[in-house]
Amino acid sequence: MELDPDEVLIMDSGRLPITYQEGKLRSINGRLYLTNKRLVFEPSRFQSIVGSFQLSTGSGTGYVEIPLESIESVEKGFMAHIKVRAGGREYSFKGMRGAGRWVASIEEAIHSAESTEGAARSAGERPAMRYCPYCGSPVNPDDIYCSNCGRKLPKA
Repeated sequence: MELDPDEVLIMDSGRLPITYQEGKLRSINGRLYLTNKRLVFEPSRFQSIVGSFQLSTGSGTGYVEIPLESIESVEKGFMAHIKVRAGGREYSFKGMRGAGRWVASIEEAIHSAESTEGAARSAGERPAMRYCPYCGSPVNPDDIYCSNCGRKLPKA
């Protein structure tokens, strides 16, 4: 997944695939990412037989991108399942390790994006706070290294 220059990766579902359930009969395995701007589901190259067939028949790419400002609600479902409502649609992700943590992180990212946009509008410029692109920790604008992970930060 490509990140914009001012975008920070907050969470990644990791190597074990999760399932994006679209409708009753369509499910695709892949990876879920949360950034400070969007929630992204990227299908895996390796699908079940049904998932491979659905992708090859042109019924969609399986790639889903949900801007944070369009998210109306997010909730933890039964077991390892989260539901996201955005733009009048419902997105269902299953097999989520730490589903409750994902819900809390998505809600926090939405709130943070709203407050950052409001601060930028009221100040007439972008806020001074930056985030480490490797671990997501807040860093000062003049920091050269991240105080959390120790990696060298790209120039602002």
